Amino acid sequence: MIYGSTTARNDIPLEIGSHYIGICFKPGKSRHFIKAAAAELTNTNAPAKDLLKFDLLDSHEHIESDSLFLKLNNILEQHVKRQQPANSRIDDVIHNIELSNGMASIADSAAILSKSIRHFERVFKETVGISAKLYSQIVRFQRATALISNTSLPLARIAIDLGYSDQSHMSHEFKRFANITPSSYTQNRVVFLQEQSYLHIK
Repeated sequence: MIYGSTTARNDIPLEIGSHYIGICFKPGKSRHFIKAAAAELTNTNAPAKDLLKFDLLDSHEHIESDSLFLKLNNILEQHVKRQQPANSRIDDVIHNIELSNGMASIADSAAILSKSIRHFERVFKETVGISAKLYSQIVRFQRATALISNTSLPLARIAIDLGYSDQSHMSHEFKRFANITPSSYTQNRVVFLQEQSYLHIK
């Protein structure tokens, strides 16, 4: 299955005894591997065989085999060799949003793309699957979880450093994206399936 970007927490029950494997594309990079625009898959999913630009062959038959990862890696490498991914200015926009911890303005992002704000927002959503504003909020939330996990900074300080109006604002975003408060996250260290590690933490 191909799962698109999601705009809210989504719990997926797993069956005991079953094997699962997934490939997570970086924001905007699915365009190199999937036929559909990212916006077409937001908050939904579809069979991989109908959307992938390459054939997975019988890799599902090797799910319990040690060779599975090597097989998948070879399939992806061969596809990339046949169709070299081309960098786009939208990749520069995404990178800039991440470097700014989600605090880059829409106007600045549109300027990188050399487009009007309206055109920029349309291109971004089509490529990433969600709006630039929402993506920025998610990046900031992810930075907050990283800082909470890796530093002893007070929650109020983290909130201010990441551009939240106050600690309450940050708590609201935590509830929105993870249905958990920053304090609970600190105590329980919840692990998110799509959690990423970032090198650029201000």
